[in-house]
Parts: sequence; structure tokens; C-alpha cells
Amino acid sequence: MNQHRNALYALLGSVLAMFISIQPARAQHLKQNIKGSLEHDVYISQFGDFHVQVPVHPETGGAVRDEYGKRGDMEMEQVIFTDDFGGFYRIISLKSSMSIDQVMNTFGNVREKRTLQTERGRELRVINVEKNGSEISVTSFKPGEPAQTTRPDLVTANLVFEKHGRIYHLAAGAVVLGDHRPEDMFDRARKSLDALLQKFELVELENKTSK
Repeated sequence: MNQHRNALYALLGSVLAMFISIQPARAQHLKQNIKGSLEHDVYISQFGDFHVQVPVHPETGGAVRDEYGKRGDMEMEQVIFTDDFGGFYRIISLKSSMSIDQVMNTFGNVREKRTLQTERGRELRVINVEKNGSEISVTSFKPGEPAQTTRPDLVTANLVFEKHGRIYHLAAGAVVLGDHRPEDMFDRARKSLDALLQKFELVELENKTSK
């Protein structure tokens, strides 16, 4: 597990996770196995504070899993979308006394960091490399040698901002394959993050408490 996820989970304490590999388009099946819900290929978070068009496709092995955890006044929900070709998208919604700068400090192997002012307010943009962080494995074969299975590195483009009393972290990944360097994948990860952001929408909640 990559450094950023380890650091964030350490801050949150023990989080009960449920991991599922299923086809996003099969809405009825997904509703029975995720804490959020899926309606017409739109994922709705368990707490109801955001929804997002599913960014992966069943034809390429698209899958979704989510999790929810709470410790004291700290609360986190997360959804991850993947596919069989290394597609990776993550959305975290965090209710905490942490600032977005403190969240920034949980990232490891940061290659690029920017602070922007947008319609969402102040936001942080980060490119980092998660060593062996891909959710796919690659097996290579050479004559006369045992097969070698490795888990490639994952470049992630990240966006962190605060809205409606919660911190939101959106991430999109690009797998580093073959002779490519991590730097070769920065632009692809950025474009995937921009595409995810176009599919993402916040919902302002009124007087709603956590489950």
C-alpha cells in the first residue's frame, strides 16, 4: 500500500474496508454490495455529499469499491474505480479538523505541487508516484527463466480542496509500463483527473448527520 494511503489511514485510525470487484453497469448488483449507490451509471456517496459519473466501463473490466470509517469526530468515505488496464480513480470525502495543508503532508514521493485559486476556493494540485502502487500486475516471460510478476508504479494526479465543511481529495492514476519513466505519465494522469473532475458534483447537505 502506498505511503499516502498509509499516512491517511494512520490519521483516521482503524477503518473498516469492504473491497469488491464488480461491473459498474450492473446497478442492481452494485447496490447490494457497496455502501453508496449506483443509479444510471452515477455513483452516489453513502453520506450523499457527492455524486460522480462512473469513469470506467464494464467492457474493460470496470470495477468499483467503497468504504466508510469514523473515529470520534473524524469521518471518511472513499470510492475507488479501476479497470483491467490500470485505470484508477479515487474520491475521498473527509470530515476532520485537519486542514488541506495537513492532508498535503501525507503525500509521499511528491514530484509536483501547486496551489491554485478556483471557483472551489483554494485548492492543492499534486503529482506523486506510488511505488508498486498499481492495482494490476504484469507477468513477463523469458526463455529458460521462471515467470516474473511485478506490480508497476502508479503516477497519481491529485486535487485537494475544502467545501461545505469537508475536505475532498480527487485522484486519477496512470500506470508506468515498459520503458516509460514516471515523468512520461504525468500529462496522462492530469488529463484523467480533469476528466474525473468534469464527472464530479458536490451536494450541499442541510442538517444531515452521519450514519
